[in-house]
Amino acid sequence: MYCAVAPKSNAVYTAFNQAMAEAKETPDLSVPKHLCNAPIQLMDESGYGKEYRYAHDEPDAFARGQTYFPSELGEQTYYQPSNRGLEIKIGEKLKQLRGL
Repeated sequence: MYCAVAPKSNAVYTAFNQAMAEAKETPDLSVPKHLCNAPIQLMDESGYGKEYRYAHDEPDAFARGQTYFPSELGEQTYYQPSNRGLEIKIGEKLKQLRGL
């Protein structure tokens, strides 16, 4: 019954589809170096994995300013929470984390 009467949203589904479409349009863009591990010495010396910030070790478990997209794309926002149900609180938290 709870699920039947809960506010509905397809915001995550829409965000996923947007992200997948962008990934398909830009398949040759590289993952940022700081997000890659360095399994060999040459990669370590080339900066792979450097400056990665583990969110669990950060204040509020959030790595403010950490980037996750290729520099050619810049930062993207795909998920737009609705103004219904729990997504209201999620939207408020995202605004706080993004400093808006």
